[in-house]
Amino acid sequence: MNPALAQRPNHPVFRPSPGAGVPECFIANGRSGQRVLVAVHGISRNAAEIATRFATHPAFADVTIIAPLFTREDYG
Repeated sequence: MNPALAQRPNHPVFRPSPGAGVPECFIANGRSGQRVLVAVHGISRNAAEIATRFATHPAFADVTIIAPLFTREDYG
């Protein structure tokens, strides 16, 4: 697991794109072996805020939150 994810589990960590066609994203509550929720933003492009809100809600304490960032430049 990424050490940055373990230091502050509710705080989303930015993960750059690993390659063409794969969006950058914010990851919160990142722990292996647990369920994953992919939370997609709207036109406000507030991926970090969405990841934070889900990660801090008690119902999602044991869920890895992935919020991809679809930039206007890359995705329109």
